[in-house]
Amino acid sequence: MLAVGFGFIFSADDIPSEIYEDPAADESFTRIGHKQKGNEIVILGKYGREVIKKRKLFVFAIGGFSFLEEIELYRSDVTGWYYEKSSNTKYLGVLGGGISCFPFNGKISLSIEYDNRRGLSGMIGFRF
Repeated sequence: MLAVGFGFIFSADDIPSEIYEDPAADESFTRIGHKQKGNEIVILGKYGREVIKKRKLFVFAIGGFSFLEEIELYRSDVTGWYYEKSSNTKYLGVLGGGISCFPFNGKISLSIEYDNRRGLSGMIGFRF
């Protein structure tokens, strides 16, 4: 079994809705820290071996990467407004494994997998 996929990890956006980009130089600020802005995008590949032929049961490994936008957030002690000091794209590795089977006509697969970024997932796939 060989597969390629992509997905999204939806994040609970815990940053304020209104953020200014350039902090004023004459105010004092409190550093809030690094926060994820938006959702994480995952690109991965799967490679598996069939372990029970009559049941079409596969065991597979997952490898890939994900990326997200991370900002450094500050709050003005004077106005209470939030400021984005910097922004960068953060890349993270994805590793995991799972099991898959083709219970119906051999074209549709059902799988359960686990990886270090998405946790436990269920998937439905189609074979061409």
